[in-house]
Amino acid sequence: RGKEHERLHLISGEEAGRAAAASRNVDVEVRKGERFFDDAPVSIIVDRWLDELNEHLGYTVEWERFRPNFFVRAARDFTQSEWQLQGADLLIGGARLRVRCPIERCVAITYHPRGEPSDPEILRFIAQRRDACMGIYCDVVEPGLASIGDSLVLEPHQT
Repeated sequence: RGKEHERLHLISGEEAGRAAAASRNVDVEVRKGERFFDDAPVSIIVDRWLDELNEHLGYTVEWERFRPNFFVRAARDFTQSEWQLQGADLLIGGARLRVRCPIERCVAITYHPRGEPSDPEILRFIAQRRDACMGIYCDVVEPGLASIGDSLVLEPHQT
């Protein structure tokens, strides 16, 4: 059994994996190289959330440590926390995403993907000051193509 009762990791064969992913509105592209496990189809980190971490630590933590699908540079007036975004729809390119929940972080973020030294202060701050969360998980409501440079548009929660 995988996290959140997902069983995609048990599927053998590329075609079976693609069929299972398609049933969840996820397009799978097989690539060689680094692979990461996530609890939802899409993960997003916003620069404003990293700014809080960077300010506390006194140095810049690269967004790559969080291994998101999307890194977003937010508008100056963006003030929402991960918790405030739960249930909101996000539009990017031709896709519509729905924010599922904040991402609870583990020790993986203390390790840089390029092999730089571990930094436990990152997780310590997030655990102590952000309830161990940084970033959001999203589900795909309407699949579509999203590209670097596309705007991410926040739609208000449905009432």
